[in-house]
Amino acid sequence: MPSLPHAVDDDVSSQVAAASVSALVGSAASGDLPTVQRLVGEGVPVDVSVVVDGALVDAVTAASKAGAMDVVQWLVNEDGGGGDVNKINAAGSTPLVVAAVHGHVSLVVWLLKTAKADVDKTIFRGFTALMMCAMMGALDMVKILVRVGKADVNKVNDACWTPLYAAANTGHVDVIEWLVCAARARVGGHGLSPLLVAAQNGHSDVVQWLVQRARADVNATNARGATPLYLAAERGRVDMLRVLVRECRADINKASFDGMTPLHIAAQNRHTDAIYWLATEGKASINATDNDGATPLHIAAATRHSFAVVQTLVECGADVSIVDKHGDTPLRVAVTVKNMRVAEWLSVGGAPGLPLRAEA
Repeated sequence: MPSLPHAVDDDVSSQVAAASVSALVGSAASGDLPTVQRLVGEGVPVDVSVVVDGALVDAVTAASKAGAMDVVQWLVNEDGGGGDVNKINAAGSTPLVVAAVHGHVSLVVWLLKTAKADVDKTIFRGFTALMMCAMMGALDMVKILVRVGKADVNKVNDACWTPLYAAANTGHVDVIEWLVCAARARVGGHGLSPLLVAAQNGHSDVVQWLVQRARADVNATNARGATPLYLAAERGRVDMLRVLVRECRADINKASFDGMTPLHIAAQNRHTDAIYWLATEGKASINATDNDGATPLHIAAATRHSFAVVQTLVECGADVSIVDKHGDTPLRVAVTVKNMRVAEWLSVGGAPGLPLRAEA
């Protein structure tokens, strides 16, 4: 067992080193520059992280989060070891991003103007400081990043998000307005559509502003051919359906690439309120067919737990006798998938005497 004392010594040394790093990170977080300087002078590494509240944090990150500008200045200058101001820390962020999302204006300005931090430096998934702040609705910080740092307002991340999309995703219409009107961000072009995500997430004020002020195409489609109205129907957002149809004049019957209309997708997702509004107030085509010849009633009959949906569609005038391209009625579809409650209602109550398939 001759190696055991060395193992114990190594373990003790590791514990001492971890405690020293923790002390450095804690001093940086509290803005205690003299203690930070002493610990660094004693050889405590600046770029080693410890776990704080479940996250990995180093000294520069801790100081940036706290807005301790004198500590950050000293740490990133030669006096503090000349830390890389653009270095991505163990948690996947940079001092600029950390300072920006925590609202430390003076520190952000110093990082941009004096430390020459890269304003468009990407962190996890290609996000920039501007994207993060736009998503948070931090308009004042958005303005600083663009005006002082000259941030790219049209930069696209790994998921094809732009700063405008990030703001639309969380419904920050004031950020969107400033990015478009003052910073000249593109509403269309590269990246995912801000209008589509705003409609999907129910941000009606963003949708109205983009369509009515920024002239976004209300019938624009995504990779599936889905329009904003389609996405709102998919989520069952009746208030958004009203805005898109009444205020923005969306095409209520525009189909996706597979031929499904907003009414089809509402039926598939069992959104009875959306179905009723589309069919009655919206005057959607209740018997529109997709690429397989299926009506919304066919789709509902093939969907589990859809009894109320089927009843709503029939109540709104759905034709129970239409056959799809396979020659099946909604009743036959229900029988095939063993949706027996729907099948029984269609054959006895909802649609008595109907054939299962088209007559030969």
